[in-house]
Amino acid sequence: KILGRPQSLLMAIPRMMVPVALLSGFFNNTPIVAMLIPVIVSWSRRMECHPGKLLMPLSYAAQLGGSLTIMGSSTTMMAKEATERYYEMEFFGPFQISVCLLLLTSCLVGLLAPTALLQSSDLGCGDEANETSAAPTQAQRMQAYQITFKVQEGGALDGSDAATTTASLGRLPGVVSIEHLSDNFGRSLAGGDQLNCMATASGVVGLRRIRGLIPACQPELNLLGSKRRHRHLYECVVSSAGLPTMLPQMLRRDFGMALVASRRAGEESPWMAEQGGSVQLEDVLLVEADSRCIVEYSDRWTSAFALMTPVADSSPPRNSTDIDYYRALFTSIGMLALVVVAGVDIMPLQIVAGLFLLALILIRAIEIDKAFGEVKVAVLLTIAGASGLATALEKTGVATVVAQRLMDVALPGGARAVYIAVYFLSFFLSVFINNAATVAILAPMLPRMQQALPNEPISAFVYIMLNGAGACFTSPLG
Repeated sequence: KILGRPQSLLMAIPRMMVPVALLSGFFNNTPIVAMLIPVIVSWSRRMECHPGKLLMPLSYAAQLGGSLTIMGSSTTMMAKEATERYYEMEFFGPFQISVCLLLLTSCLVGLLAPTALLQSSDLGCGDEANETSAAPTQAQRMQAYQITFKVQEGGALDGSDAATTTASLGRLPGVVSIEHLSDNFGRSLAGGDQLNCMATASGVVGLRRIRGLIPACQPELNLLGSKRRHRHLYECVVSSAGLPTMLPQMLRRDFGMALVASRRAGEESPWMAEQGGSVQLEDVLLVEADSRCIVEYSDRWTSAFALMTPVADSSPPRNSTDIDYYRALFTSIGMLALVVVAGVDIMPLQIVAGLFLLALILIRAIEIDKAFGEVKVAVLLTIAGASGLATALEKTGVATVVAQRLMDVALPGGARAVYIAVYFLSFFLSVFINNAATVAILAPMLPRMQQALPNEPISAFVYIMLNGAGACFTSPLG
């Protein structure tokens, strides 16, 4: 609904970049971009436009949004720490200048989008649209499972346009086809409607992540237990011994698994949820199981299956129960509280964020190992090394000499020339080293530069340095 269906790229690009940048001002850039890539690709197909013309602006928006607030990126956090001796940067301090740059960039990219500068291949817009809507390959069909999904009553898809929704779902990676099954074939999906899908294992994972869409076998999956982080999908080839039973309760007891879908070479699916069936040698089953049960019942698994392959990133989505709803509500309210508390400077951002993370761990919104997994040790070491280098440059007088030489070159041109020099120096360094490290190195030089222009505020130097360091995305090396 936010993206809509604009009539031109000039309207589409700002409409996409502004909300992405606002999100990036409070969340990590990487998951935002990863989450929105399939959405933007699908959007580009509806607009009959090359995806490259929207994916590059998506990256630009995420990078620019990181400079909107202190918590937007490690670069802004480092800027606050590195300049605290001579400037007190507020939580929304960079917002005004960063918004101006965002709007300027959005308009510029929108104007350049119709040209070949944002074309990422030799395909034309029409060619790309035809290519992306081409029929699935024979290899995809051979690896596809037949699986039924249901529209959740009161869910996100309840009441949505049937044709548009099925077309969008059909564009997900790994989805071969989707057919809407309903007694009343109307223009809208209704709770309880069935979607008959042909999809590979990765396609099934993608469909499960769609809010308001649940597999027909969901009741059996719920009985596998609440430890969803231990549960994954597996593709299993039936051995000559085969499964001793197809009864769900027996499979759950003896294997710790539930059947999700199946496929048989050259034939219809031998088993489907709510319809049953039987399997034979070399049939491929898509099952969900607790990894601990596979170890515990390893002899039964090796007897029943000749080959077993885990499906990547296939843990059940945590958005289907009442507990998930309350966790999401708590997380949303907590995030808003974090922004308010840090924004009005009631408590330091580091302390507020630490307390919020502890609360998320206590309610099991995030696991401890995943929380530690998000810590980028290499980046932290780079920033620490750069901070040490900045201190050394300042104490040895190198920072003073560099600042003086830069002012000797730029000062005759006035304040604007100095600002341009600071911006491009920041940009040049950030192309080759980490953005936060660039800020740590340049921050000690800014007071020396400002002394030559006493009528210019130190904040101008700080924010120009900050945005210059964050502009490395405009370079192929950045």
